[in-house]
Amino acid sequence: AVVSTQSTGDRIQGELEACKRELTAACEKERQTRVKNKSLASRLKSEEEEVRKLTLMMEHKQDHFNHEIRKKERESLQLKERLSKKIVEKKTEKGTQQVLNTVP
Repeated sequence: AVVSTQSTGDRIQGELEACKRELTAACEKERQTRVKNKSLASRLKSEEEEVRKLTLMMEHKQDHFNHEIRKKERESLQLKERLSKKIVEKKTEKGTQQVLNTVP
């Protein structure tokens, strides 16, 4: 009976040691997972910040582009108006010259 109890005690002691090793391994794996998770969270935050910066930059460039387009449209309209005035002036000059040429 003493040998059987000793044998059972040894077996239980072995199981206890195995459980302790498994627990230690699980704790280390959890620690490594936490470190990796923290690193990934930091990378995610950096990437999100980069996306935010690029989005703001893109919006700024789009605003600038829209401003330039409106400016060019105004300049084009002004040039068209000037051209129309010149055409009218030329037609008026030609008409005046024809009248003057026909007057004796």
